[in-house]
Amino acid sequence: MINIALDVPGGDFSQKERIVGAVEALKESKNLKVFLVGDSKLIEGYFTELKLDSKLLSRLEIVESKEILEMDEQPSKVLKEKRNSSIAIATELVKNGKCSGIVSAGNSGAQMAAALFQLGRISLIERPGIAIPIPTVDRQIVLIDGGANVDVKARNLYDFAVMGGIFSKIAYKVDKPKIALINNGTEEEKGNKLTKEAFNLLKNNLPNFVGYIEGREMMEGKADVVVCDGFTGNVILKTIEGVGLTILSFLKKDFKKDPLKKFGALLVKDTLFTLKKKMDYREYGGAPLLGVNGISIISHGSSDSLAIRNAILLAGEMAEKKIIEKISEEIKIYDNLLKKD
Repeated sequence: MINIALDVPGGDFSQKERIVGAVEALKESKNLKVFLVGDSKLIEGYFTELKLDSKLLSRLEIVESKEILEMDEQPSKVLKEKRNSSIAIATELVKNGKCSGIVSAGNSGAQMAAALFQLGRISLIERPGIAIPIPTVDRQIVLIDGGANVDVKARNLYDFAVMGGIFSKIAYKVDKPKIALINNGTEEEKGNKLTKEAFNLLKNNLPNFVGYIEGREMMEGKADVVVCDGFTGNVILKTIEGVGLTILSFLKKDFKKDPLKKFGALLVKDTLFTLKKKMDYREYGGAPLLGVNGISIISHGSSDSLAIRNAILLAGEMAEKKIIEKISEEIKIYDNLLKKD
C-alpha cells in the first residue's frame, strides 16, 4: 500500500472538494491509502455526508491538525509560528516515512519551504525545481523550473534537465526524452552568459540534449523537457494559461453571434472539448517539486476534486516507480560526468 498525505484545508474551495478527490483517487487505484490532515470533526462530518462504505474508510486515515496556514500568509510561518499547521504535519508524515508523498493546493510558498527544510534536498541537488506539465498538439511535455528559483546557476539548469528527463520517463512514458534549453534564438551564439554556460554543460554531458529552443517551438513539441530558470518558466506558464483562456473565450463569444456560427460550433463541439481538456490544469493534478527528498505535489489553489484526484494518483505513481531513488542515482552518474570535464 502506498500512503499519500493530503493537506485538507489547503485550497480555495470547500474542504469537501479535497476529500471527494481523495475518495475518487482511492476508487481508481486499489493500492493507495490517503492520510487526511486537518480538523478531524470536520472531516468525519464529510464522511457521514458522503456515505462512504467501510472498504473506502479503511483506506482513509485522519491526522489531526486544527491549525491552518492561509494562502496570503508568509511562507516562512510554516517553519516558525505554524509548525502544527496541516501543511507542516502532512510534510512531516513524508519525512518520517509514514507517507511517500504530500499533495497540497494550499500556500505553495509554504509547501516549498516545508519541503526544503523538513524533507531536505536530494544529495548533490542544490536547487529543487518545479516540473510543469505543458500540453502540445500530440502529447505532454515538461517545463522545469516553473517558479521555484528566480536566480540560478548553470549547474542548477543542468540538474533541472536531469530531473526533468527522469520525470518525463515516469509520467509520460518517454524512453529517451529530448531535452532543450529555452533561449531567445536557436543559434549557439545567442543568449546571455547563463544560457551559454548551461548550453555547454548540457551539450557535453547529456546525450539527449537537442540544443536551444524558442517559446513557439516548445509549443510545437520539439522537445520533451524544456529547461529554464524559475522566473522565465513562471512567465511562460502564466502566458500559456492566459492565451488558452483567451482563445476559448473568443470562440465561445464568436459562435454566439449568428445562427450559422452556432451550427458550425455544433460540428466542431468534440474538437473544442478536446482542446479545453488539453488546456485544463485539473487533468494534470499538480506539479511535482523535484529535487527534495520526498514527493511533494503542488496543486493549483483552485483545484477541485478532479484536480486533487489526479494529483494523488500522480504522487502514487511517482512513489510506485521510485522517482526519488532514481533521481538520486542518476544525479550521481551525471555529477561524475561533470567531474571528468
